[in-house]
This record gives sequence, structure tokens and C-alpha cells, in this order.
Amino acid sequence: MCEANVYLLRRGGGEELVMEELQVLIPQGEEVYLRSILGEERRLRARLKEAHLVEHRVLLEELP
Repeated sequence: MCEANVYLLRRGGGEELVMEELQVLIPQGEEVYLRSILGEERRLRARLKEAHLVEHRVLLEELP
């Protein structure tokens, strides 16, 4: 399997792991909808900053 881990880049600095084994990422205006292969769902006020698919890593940037 090739699922990625999702990290949130905080406005004050630092990264936080917010989801493992990402299956779905859908930008929805100023939010991002995430769903893992285990069915966990989250909505974050963030934007996609980077996606490194070979490294299985997605970086979101927190919005104010």
C-alpha cells in the first residue's frame, strides 16, 4: 500500500502529524477534507503546501 501521512505546518512554527494512512484528500474552499484507509475523517482549516508521494508525505499549511 502507498498511503501517505499528513502533517500540519502550524502558523507559529513546527509540524504536527494529523493523520496516518491517508486515502482521500479533497480541498473544499478554506478547508481540506481528509479520510484514512481506516475510515477516520477530519476537516482542517488549511491548504495543501507540499505532496511528496514517493516519501508518502503530505504537508498542509494551517490557515488563520
